[in-house]
Amino acid sequence: MKRGLPTAILAATLMSNSVSAAPVDGRYQTLGKGACRMLDFAPRSDPDEGGGDFVLYRCGGVESVPIWMLYQDSSHLGIGFGSRRNTHGHFGIDRNGRWPLEWRGATSGGRFRPFAVILRVGVYDGGKDGFRPRLVVFALTRDGSGSCLIGEARDGVQARAMADAVAERRCG
Repeated sequence: MKRGLPTAILAATLMSNSVSAAPVDGRYQTLGKGACRMLDFAPRSDPDEGGGDFVLYRCGGVESVPIWMLYQDSSHLGIGFGSRRNTHGHFGIDRNGRWPLEWRGATSGGRFRPFAVILRVGVYDGGKDGFRPRLVVFALTRDGSGSCLIGEARDGVQARAMADAVAERRCG
């Protein structure tokens, strides 16, 4: 009888955890014309004076999570997500507007709660070809204030696995 009780408790715990965990789902978004608002910019200045050009955009994301896009030196793009300004990466600026963002999250109480974002960007390949399209994965902070770049994926299956793995251990 004593051996059966711990096994029953373990089984009940596993079952309650698996039932209470919301299934991971995805939402897709494209950033069409008018989806982003320019917040700040600086024209090209003398590099010897430490200046460079930049343009900062804030775009509306899924479930009102802001998307930050910082174009710098007419050649690089940093991206971030969350209520406070944050950008990560050194991506190519020629991002195709038809490439969707995939928000990964779970629905709880009838509301989708994102915890990660997958998007295709140009990643510098170190060679003469310049930037090549790649999928990158961002995790969102628990409080929704920011994000961190998790890594690059070779395909959608790997990107989703990377994104879904951060559901419980987000950045920040």
